[in-house]
Amino acid sequence: MAETVDVGHAVFALHEPNPGHERDFSRWYERDHMYVGGILAPWTIGAARWVANAPLKALRFGSGPFGPITDGSYLTAYWIQRNRLADQQKWVAEELTGAARFDEKSVQTATTYDRVGAWRRDPDGVPHFLALAHGYRGLAWLVLQRATDVTVADLSRWLFDEYAPGQWSGSAVASAIGFEPRPKEPWWPRAAPEVDGVGDRLMVACFLEEDPSSTWSELFAPLDDSIAGVGEVLFAGPFLPTVVGTDRYCDELRP
Repeated sequence: MAETVDVGHAVFALHEPNPGHERDFSRWYERDHMYVGGILAPWTIGAARWVANAPLKALRFGSGPFGPITDGSYLTAYWIQRNRLADQQKWVAEELTGAARFDEKSVQTATTYDRVGAWRRDPDGVPHFLALAHGYRGLAWLVLQRATDVTVADLSRWLFDEYAPGQWSGSAVASAIGFEPRPKEPWWPRAAPEVDGVGDRLMVACFLEEDPSSTWSELFAPLDDSIAGVGEVLFAGPFLPTVVGTDRYCDELRP
């Protein structure tokens, strides 16, 4: 029986190339690792890369769950078919053995997530499983921490059922989709670190139809105060889509 295509899981990978290695890192990731580590795997249904140059990094706010808030210039997202994460990750684990590595970088996060909620501005808008292929002009990536007396599901419902309809309806935010991190999988390399934020964090990808710098203060800055009582913002940052096949933005990552 054929499966209905739907994003049920994600991988988010946030990286910072070492100074002087920006171009080489971007080319290695886009032309090598992104394919071997995700796109070629069965049940990967979407993938896209995003970049934050220095002006966009200056707009970030939050306590910084991955170290300094300005770390992490490149964000890659992979959508994985619902209920097929184990199949997808098994292939990646097997095929990545002996794959090319790039040492001149730091890894802020690179782990798997389960979908917990979503919101769409237009009833017949772009389906969530096509969001990475649509060509949106910007992305807002949020890492939210639940308050002690609420669950991640509660935080997700607040964001998508209360905050989004009031703050983002009629705006440049076309859709948003939220995920919670999964524990370290048994098939991961033994040296891989444990996953932070399991049961506590909500990762949200917000897809924007305008340059994020033009609407950031209006659409996302209010979240820092509005979330009080249900959680807190650990990271909120705007990104632009990379220009595939080029070195665009490689020389703009630092002030």
